[in-house]
Amino acid sequence: TLLASKKYEKEIRKFLSRHKIVKIINDLSALVVSLPKDNQDIPGLYNLFLKEFFWNNISIVEMVSTLNELIFIIKDEDVTQSYNIIRNLFK
Repeated sequence: TLLASKKYEKEIRKFLSRHKIVKIINDLSALVVSLPKDNQDIPGLYNLFLKEFFWNNISIVEMVSTLNELIFIIKDEDVTQSYNIIRNLFK
């Protein structure tokens, strides 16, 4: 998986010209959630988010995690609803 801004598509296609591109998905957004420093010790933390997206019929295109961030790549059309879901989890 390669995540990049649309403005770099031409250069990326050129760079990968010898490779088969399986799929390109446009109109995506990243929703970044800052996690507590001890998040790796919280069982089911990711499931908390994924379950809510599932129940609200939102598909996750890609998910990236770092030590203190969880990044959801979602369709642009789902950004507002996804943001509200995450915000409501922390009320």
